Amino acid sequence: MKKILAALVVLVTIGTGSYSYAASAEKAFARVEKSGTIRCGYFTWQPAFMKDPNTGTLSGINYDFMDKVGHFLGLKIEWAEEVGIGSVTEALGAGRIDVMCASMWPDPAKMFHTEYTLPTYFSAVYAIVRGSDKRFDGNLNSINKPEVKVCGIEGDITANASRAAFPQANFVGLPPTADGSQLILSVVSNKCDVMLGDAPLLIDYSKTAPGKIRKVAGVDPVHVFGEHLLVNKGEHHLKMMLDTAITTLVNSGEMDKVLDGYEGVYGAPEKAFKPLR
Repeated sequence: MKKILAALVVLVTIGTGSYSYAASAEKAFARVEKSGTIRCGYFTWQPAFMKDPNTGTLSGINYDFMDKVGHFLGLKIEWAEEVGIGSVTEALGAGRIDVMCASMWPDPAKMFHTEYTLPTYFSAVYAIVRGSDKRFDGNLNSINKPEVKVCGIEGDITANASRAAFPQANFVGLPPTADGSQLILSVVSNKCDVMLGDAPLLIDYSKTAPGKIRKVAGVDPVHVFGEHLLVNKGEHHLKMMLDTAITTLVNSGEMDKVLDGYEGVYGAPEKAFKPLR
């Protein structure tokens, strides 16, 4: 393991000339190297990451993938802290976690304080409404009106992407500690009319409450986002190590094996949305 980490340090030092790992502030990488453990943060967003409310058992796409990352790198994966979606930057900056291992969509607001890895897979993101609400079918632009309430989680891409896609709509912000299920409940309870979410999240909720929510019909996805891990700003060696693991596991088909395990259960993540395909 230490040979792998040492090789990564040498490569980055050579590639950047005067850059010195010893002089850097890469505290998370140093912790990982010393302990042999990646301390992961997580939040729940079905089926990417799930936590059984009764037993506390963790599961999901990200959980399974990080197990493979740990095996590839020869590192232990410790699920150290459940973090609010809007509080990821603070958790990384404070050193409470080394990596946000529940994958996130790229959010420009977070890029000033965090580093995004290469994507592990891709998700199509849709406008989701109440099952009976057909006002926006066939025309996403009809959402972009002051009388329409669009909700998202403050400090998260669900808020920033919603504001960007529908700037004239009435934005309703949920607290940074909220998760995907609370976004859905805001739509169902009429606190807002529209939210952005991926198909697996919708399918998971619809299992227990069929017909309550649906995608806006007759329109394309609002976005196609990569699913990225996050590290603190300046953690270049840690990011490079994770990027190497991600590239290897994606190219070898190991990521597809993880995704295949969720086919037909939550709806396949959008594996078709890949660059250059």
